[in-house]
Amino acid sequence: MIRLRSIINIITFPGVIIHEFAHKKYCDWTGTPVLQVCYFRLGDPQGFVVHEQPEELSAAFAISAGSLIINTLCGMALPLAAFLFNLFSWQFFMMWWIGISAGMHAFPSNDDALNFKQQVRQHRGRISLLFLFSILFQAIIRMANALKFIWFDLWYASAISLAGPVYFGLIPMPSFIQAIARYAAGALR
Repeated sequence: MIRLRSIINIITFPGVIIHEFAHKKYCDWTGTPVLQVCYFRLGDPQGFVVHEQPEELSAAFAISAGSLIINTLCGMALPLAAFLFNLFSWQFFMMWWIGISAGMHAFPSNDDALNFKQQVRQHRGRISLLFLFSILFQAIIRMANALKFIWFDLWYASAISLAGPVYFGLIPMPSFIQAIARYAAGALR
């Protein structure tokens, strides 16, 4: 029997493609040789990038965090760009669909976290700010993936996709967010 999560992953396949593309580009940008790329397939994992192990912890971090950065930017920019089209056009809905899909697949997978953890272990003797940050980053990745059972990825995608249109006044800010913003502004005075 096909699980609901599998169906959602198939529907949001553009986010998987963007996720793997981000890993591939960060491998290229850090000079890490890529051995194999699969941008999307039916199965588990839905996509992957097999690469050699980066020499520097900063490169390993960039490759692991690349999908979070690129997918989040796409998840914010595409829904904002959707407003260039007629509100009920297929282009408008296509931009929102790809944006939400990108946001839902923004967080690195547990395999990405495991690969990064192995790289961190090799650098354990060298304490640096990046090393300390990498421990926090790894915990955030694992927590975000663990929270998928309450649809954290959909909540994240929804939040980032609404950020740009709300900020630029293209859609009204929900009243509860306005109340929070007024409270925060009053507390800062």
